[in-house]
Amino acid sequence: MRTLTLVFVLIAASAALDDTADDAHTPLYVRLNDTRVACICQQELASKNVRCRLVEAKNSSSVGFDCEELPFKIISSLSIDCGNFTLSSEIDLHEMTFRHEHFYPPYHVELIGCRIRFDLLSFGQLIHENVSTHESVELAMFGPIKPRLAAQYTERLEYNTSSFKPSSCKLMSLVLRSCIVVYFPIYLNMKCFNLVNMQLIDTPLNVISVSNMVGAMSLQQFTVSHSNLTEAAENIYDIVLDSLNHYLDDAIANGTVPLRNETDWLVRLKKQYGRFTWQKMLFKASDKSTTGGGFTFSFAKRRIRDESAESEKWELIPSQLATLNFSYNRLTKIPNLVSLLGNLRELDLSHNEISSLYDYDMCWPPSYELARCYWFRGPKDSLRKLDLSYNQIPFIGVVSPWFEVNLQYLDLSHNRIKSLNAMAFKNSLLPSSLVELNLDHNWLQSFELASLARLEKLWVRNNDLK
Repeated sequence: MRTLTLVFVLIAASAALDDTADDAHTPLYVRLNDTRVACICQQELASKNVRCRLVEAKNSSSVGFDCEELPFKIISSLSIDCGNFTLSSEIDLHEMTFRHEHFYPPYHVELIGCRIRFDLLSFGQLIHENVSTHESVELAMFGPIKPRLAAQYTERLEYNTSSFKPSSCKLMSLVLRSCIVVYFPIYLNMKCFNLVNMQLIDTPLNVISVSNMVGAMSLQQFTVSHSNLTEAAENIYDIVLDSLNHYLDDAIANGTVPLRNETDWLVRLKKQYGRFTWQKMLFKASDKSTTGGGFTFSFAKRRIRDESAESEKWELIPSQLATLNFSYNRLTKIPNLVSLLGNLRELDLSHNEISSLYDYDMCWPPSYELARCYWFRGPKDSLRKLDLSYNQIPFIGVVSPWFEVNLQYLDLSHNRIKSLNAMAFKNSLLPSSLVELNLDHNWLQSFELASLARLEKLWVRNNDLK
């Protein structure tokens, strides 16, 4: 048995299939259910790139080859355009995760207007394949640049590598445009270790669950845009706080609290309150503690490096997600999950319905002098670009929504900002980091930005300035 531990991950697996096709199994990337429709492919000259499209069978030409041949071709990049025949076909992404004979699946896949077959990618397949899971939580020093204490919730999965071969999947990039997508294909993130870019554009998705989002932690770029997304793992802190409470209760009772010097403040707080109910309480206590040192919750992954049961060696891999794009959706707040993305560099929340940068769950308001928001707790050392344009933000107050973040580019254009408190930027790290600020198309009558010493570019067009 091989063991894979994923932090904050609930993973969907697919039905176990042999690494190569047998006589009883005919691999197909495109499954047609209408004899009047054909799938024709053409390979670009002097490349391994293939473009396929669905057409009326009577209009199909002899130029190119049939989609049935795809599993037995050497393909670098595969594009399939289903056109007006979305319901006449199904795309089997699962089939693209293992090799057939000596042919490996594509590195890059783009599907346009297609219906995706997801029954083999559901979470229920874990049970079907007898994959065992065990949930746990741990405390560890997290982050290579500035190590800090982190609470890491782990999901351990055990499976047999004879029927599940991650090395077969070479997929690096997946783009789904205007496709019928039932839910996020987490299975691909589990099996395809090289998958770094996933884009879901113009899909019916309206909710990204905790398991869905955590499945994306191995990606470097993740996009869900031009959809109807209203929630993105909003209950993440309910889950991690509950797990942390159980973990500390057991550790305190058994006298096995790890990293004792670094966790003294946490243990004292737990004994004082009995139960942690607010993440902001932990963050605030950490900031006040001389040993707390920026405690946070974090996504990460543990992967076994040695399959020998006698000498298991674990490798801690922090979240790789550097670019997150949730633009053109219906979000009404900054998703809580952002605060757990330790390596995030760019966040695009433009064209949503965000009406406030202040939230009771994520902001600590005992006094304006000490008030702060923890939206970007995890990526405070990495986040450089934040796009909040085309939302409904009415004001920027004295409380810093970007507490301890070294932003370089901030876009607040096309909002409803009437007032911009002089302390909004001063009570932050932005005076020494912000290079570009866009305030175009707001309702500002005046503003004070003298504290932004490094600012090189400022846009304030189409306001009510006097």
